[in-house]
Amino acid sequence: MDKFRQFGTTTIIGGIHASLIPEEALKYADCVIIGEAESVWANILEDFSSQQLKPQYFGSTDLTYKLNRSYYKHYYKTATLQLSRGCPLACDFCCINKIHKQKHYFRDTDLVIEEIKNVKHKTLFFTDENIYGFTKENRNHIINLFKEIIKQRLNKKWIGMASINVGMDDEFLYYAQKSGCKLLIIGFEAEDKESLIMLNKTQNTKLIDNYKTIINRIHKHKIAVCGVFIFGLENDTKYSIEKRRKYILKSKLDSYLVTLLTPLPGSKLYERHFEKDNLKYINFPTDWDRYNFYTEHLIDYKIKNIEQIYQQINQDINKPRLLISNFVKTLINTRSFSSALYSNFYLCNHRSEVQNVKILRWINRSFEKKSLKYFNFNA
Repeated sequence: MDKFRQFGTTTIIGGIHASLIPEEALKYADCVIIGEAESVWANILEDFSSQQLKPQYFGSTDLTYKLNRSYYKHYYKTATLQLSRGCPLACDFCCINKIHKQKHYFRDTDLVIEEIKNVKHKTLFFTDENIYGFTKENRNHIINLFKEIIKQRLNKKWIGMASINVGMDDEFLYYAQKSGCKLLIIGFEAEDKESLIMLNKTQNTKLIDNYKTIINRIHKHKIAVCGVFIFGLENDTKYSIEKRRKYILKSKLDSYLVTLLTPLPGSKLYERHFEKDNLKYINFPTDWDRYNFYTEHLIDYKIKNIEQIYQQINQDINKPRLLISNFVKTLINTRSFSSALYSNFYLCNHRSEVQNVKILRWINRSFEKKSLKYFNFNA
């Protein structure tokens, strides 16, 4: 940003981080958008043209926008779309609810369908924080969208993120699969109730005894599951960490992503420890680079070598033989070759360890070369 400003270029910054800490963002830009840009972007352009650009603009949620994708460079492997914004949950480590106040906003079905039709990619990634939620209204809206995708034969495959309770809804999963769902990314976070309560993972706390059932039910609908887990929780011990590692390996998850507990700005977790002067890295903005999901942050954390333990766990759960075994198990559990390919595709593009496994790397390169451009798997 500084380099652009040195050349006299007007700079505008937005997004979650800038919205939560606008005073800091304004040091590095001429204008900060607080909130969502669609509702104020036309005003910003008008003010810029008349040389009356304000330092701050406050945007609200406006999902009536239409995208002209003809301006997009089509070098990405997937096309990203949003069906909704916000999340009705309020997990302690998440800052989304600070922006949306636990509200879940949905785009009009016709607008989403129109956008999907204009996408050239065969594979879509729905970037919604939570495609499911927990209200009847949310559920019915998305199911109706799936039905319309099926009805209009849009013939896309997609990956999305959902809360754990999606695995208890067979009707939702049925229409998700029929509309092209191949992989759901779900935050399991931990396998014990005490940790989930501490994280304020309300849905997970209610359904913890159904974790195995949830994975099996999703598999029944030929959809793969990527489970996300957190290590270095406030109540973690070396015993609980080892227990979580074993749980991940024994589960029927098709893939998994693990992180270290990270107090993101705007989250209750961050605010709690900032007030206690218990954060190691507060030399901002330089220290924001350390908020990367693999650095330990709490001064009084009782496990002193947690970063090394986390790194070792990552190596253990991503050993070549395990990754190959997971691919085969996905074929068996989902009875879907395409779901196994998409699960492997997602991992290959998010975990460097998978790229080191020759057979999986070859499978994914062949898949990307042919399937993402030309073929649609219907298995």
